[in-house]
Amino acid sequence: MTDARAGEFPELIARYQWLVVVAVISSLGFVPSSVITFASLGLAHLTHATFAILWLLLLSLQFLWLRKRVFPYHRITGWISIPVFLGMVVSAAFLLWMTAPAAFAQGPVFRMVYWVDFVLLPASVVFYFLGIFYRKNLPLHAGFLSMTVVAMIPPGLGRLFYAVFLYPFSLPLSWFYFPTMAIVTLLLLQIGFDEKWRYAPVRWATAIFVLTFLSSYLVQSQVWLNDLVQVHFHSMATSAH
Repeated sequence: MTDARAGEFPELIARYQWLVVVAVISSLGFVPSSVITFASLGLAHLTHATFAILWLLLLSLQFLWLRKRVFPYHRITGWISIPVFLGMVVSAAFLLWMTAPAAFAQGPVFRMVYWVDFVLLPASVVFYFLGIFYRKNLPLHAGFLSMTVVAMIPPGLGRLFYAVFLYPFSLPLSWFYFPTMAIVTLLLLQIGFDEKWRYAPVRWATAIFVLTFLSSYLVQSQVWLNDLVQVHFHSMATSAH
């Protein structure tokens, strides 16, 4: 089934809007560290934060116009969102490139986190362009665009989980990883079951996320990945200064 019945479409949009809401809530995880280190935040961090916030706002607007079937406004918002999404992706890739060497040196859990970013960021780009490709099929269009936020949820949610539950009780930092990934997995599974797995976006996003989650435990100690980041990323990042 590639299209939704007229009565089902608002329910689809509502589910995808909740996914964006979770992304917005998870972004609050960056607030404590950003406030503390605001004076030392570089242009790259501020640029990425700006593009990420704008993307979430524009995506929320696009879903609002779809739900109200105000298609001219939806198209205008879509055109505006193209440079915003590209700016978010490019700035995120730049930050990964610059921060990965130091992060990898901090231990296995950080290598797992960055592995997730390495996989989900390109996946979000694929989802975005698939959303554009299927712009005349509203369920697929909305579904693929909403799945772009799957890459945005784990970083913020992990920080939020640590700030609220782990830091106050002096619990190990590494404990944030599994609950964060499990929550996102359960969220995707819930959307999939609600849709009876009829639509490709949530099937693809769930499969990619679960495989990335599981494979992160395998690659955390892989020499090739560590060498790639510590040698090649470090040398390129050093030459960029």
